Amino acid sequence: MLIAFKIMDCRMFAFSGNVWDAINIQKSLAEAAKNDIFDGNKSHSDGWGSAIISDDQELFVRRKMPIFEDSFIDIIKNLAGKIVLISHARLASETEQKRGWIDSHPFRISNENETFYIEHNGYIDKYFLNRKFGIEIKNFTDTEAFAFLLQKLNGDFIENIKTVIDVLHEGTLAGTLNLICAGYDYKNKRKICYYSDFNSKKKDYLTLFEFKRDDSFSVMSSTVAYYLNIIDENMNYRSNNVKMVEKGKLFVYEEG
Repeated sequence: MLIAFKIMDCRMFAFSGNVWDAINIQKSLAEAAKNDIFDGNKSHSDGWGSAIISDDQELFVRRKMPIFEDSFIDIIKNLAGKIVLISHARLASETEQKRGWIDSHPFRISNENETFYIEHNGYIDKYFLNRKFGIEIKNFTDTEAFAFLLQKLNGDFIENIKTVIDVLHEGTLAGTLNLICAGYDYKNKRKICYYSDFNSKKKDYLTLFEFKRDDSFSVMSSTVAYYLNIIDENMNYRSNNVKMVEKGKLFVYEEG
């Protein structure tokens, strides 16, 4: 059963497709972080991060400055072919660290078979995870503790995500748990996974949206969808290719 906690504010997305669509959604994230119309026009200015996975390179950046004062576009536009892009703009909760870029999402984890990037909106009870799994949490934000646990567990990361979500439901899962992850195995098979659950009345703020068009796919926070012009201020669809993410179910998108 979900228990209400303070929502950790952030805007985020993951994307698979061509470079020019990637630029548009990255610009939409910057606009969403500058002026969040679904969250009282707040500014998400506590750092940002992005990771790109392409056919010939992997790029990962986390920065302290606000995303709307920074730019990743020049790097994106020089890439070729189909890419996976995952990005996050942070507004830290009162209970979590604000140490600059070190706390910016996404967090990168890897094992002998695959690499994944993890980003999150909501609250994960890291103290419960500490008691249940014995993981270190002293210097970790809740998202980082979650990512560290996924890396500590044996096996496939997506299966580990399912396991930890189930365990959190057994314990004290917070009022909001929105996850977006992207990664690849060592045959360069790329995946995006995402999960949404919340019991807050702030549906317009917390709902995640899927958007599929031609050979591109993306999942994103509501304000990113608004600035991408696929929903309006009342969350009505502006495209036949957009839909709300169903709550309480882990989804996986695979390229190809």
